[in-house]
Amino acid sequence: MSFGGFGGGSPMFGGGGGSRSAAAPGGGLPFAGIPSELQDGVDNLLAREPEYPEPSAAFGYINNDERSKHLNLSQLIFRHWRLGAMAVLLVCIVSVANQLGPALISYAIDHGMPPAAHSNMTVVAVCAGLFLVAILISALAQRSQARVTGRLAARVMNDLRVKVFTQLQRLGLNYYTEEKAGVIMTRMTSDIENLQQLLQDGLAQLVAQVLTMVVITVILFTMNVELTLITLALVVPILTVATIWFSRASQDGYQRVRDGIAGVLGDLSESLQGVRTVAAFNRQRWNVVQHRNVVGAYRDANNHTAQINALYGPGTQMLGYLSQGALLAIGGNMVLHGQLSYGQLIAFFLYLNRFFAPIQLLVQQYNTFQQGQSSVIKLRTLFRTDPSTPQRPDELRTHDLLTPDAAELPEFRLQLARGAQRAEVPLTPKLAVDDPAVLHAATAAGLGIGLLPEFLCRQGLATGRLKVVLSEWSVPPAAALYALYPSALESDPRAQQFVDFLAANIVPALALPAVAH
Repeated sequence: MSFGGFGGGSPMFGGGGGSRSAAAPGGGLPFAGIPSELQDGVDNLLAREPEYPEPSAAFGYINNDERSKHLNLSQLIFRHWRLGAMAVLLVCIVSVANQLGPALISYAIDHGMPPAAHSNMTVVAVCAGLFLVAILISALAQRSQARVTGRLAARVMNDLRVKVFTQLQRLGLNYYTEEKAGVIMTRMTSDIENLQQLLQDGLAQLVAQVLTMVVITVILFTMNVELTLITLALVVPILTVATIWFSRASQDGYQRVRDGIAGVLGDLSESLQGVRTVAAFNRQRWNVVQHRNVVGAYRDANNHTAQINALYGPGTQMLGYLSQGALLAIGGNMVLHGQLSYGQLIAFFLYLNRFFAPIQLLVQQYNTFQQGQSSVIKLRTLFRTDPSTPQRPDELRTHDLLTPDAAELPEFRLQLARGAQRAEVPLTPKLAVDDPAVLHAATAAGLGIGLLPEFLCRQGLATGRLKVVLSEWSVPPAAALYALYPSALESDPRAQQFVDFLAANIVPALALPAVAH
């Protein structure tokens, strides 16, 4: 008795994922049971083991999350908008509370210590008490802000790490062949750590400093409109031009820095993984020269960003000193002519110092912001990388295909069906052999995508060594399963009973149509 026709109804399988014995203990063998002397201990462990819910993680070879392909900071934060809104509220409270001090000092000087009257210590004491209350409110709000932003950063980073890891699982071997391992590790480590630092501290501080400048400007307008307009006219135009230049220059600089650190880690990883080859071919000197060039490029990128910071930071500081000198001349003249009080002039000086202090901090925080933005761009590029696993039949042309032997070689015409839909893909197989066992072994070894009967792949699918490709498509039945026996046995009921047994048990297991003769 002979059997033939394994071409019908076969799905396609991809292999090379490696054995995962943890997924199927014993490599698919039946479980022999727990020895009696260990049973009590196992029962005790199971009694103490908590109930774990079913994992909610889902995986697909198609990235259906279009938002990840347009990744940005606002998208990361708005996913947890309640924590983001709470952080903004606390930042506003801190900014307002911190700027009450100079206004209270001005009021205490003008109303508690007027130059032409006796001092009123009650006003001074009340202002001092309110100052202490404002400091206390600011301290409590900053404490809550640190907790909220830390929790926000932890949740965002948890989501992002899972998304990045899932995307890396989608990508095919060609991506890992073309991309250095160190660059891939940079996406999972350095880039995400930069974002965590930005969300946990840098972004909140950046918003706080900007809001501080806005609050100070509003307070100055309430004190003296004319002097405020003069001050802003001297400061804002130059500061705006310098800030725009700094923003553009630092963005380009930090892009170079991110590329530089990825190159350093990539070159280091490749050198360590290939250290035996390096030693065998005596390439140590060439590797040292190569690594020195890579590290040198990273150093030059850092030097470039340092030069940008060295121009912007001291430049804004010098602008602040010049503005204070102009304010002293203009404000002093206004005090002499009775257009401004002593307390208001002192408050203007204090607020002007506080107006430029955030600018110095903004330089530091903006560096963190640009590093985070560069990391977002790198991660966005990763999410936009399409997986090499074929999603449509015509994409099989770009892959190595392992097929049964066919008369029309060297071109194999693969016919697929999905319901009433049909597709025909002309292919040139990498391997064509009429032995399903050989095809299975080649597929499991990762040589390509194999056209295999499903029953041969059950253990590979259970252990994770194989995975189904184009699961919605199948190969239409192209051949039948035949049971052949001598014509002399046609009238023998035992032969017919055996054929009926095959049709009832073996054929469904093979998922093939049957024709008996």
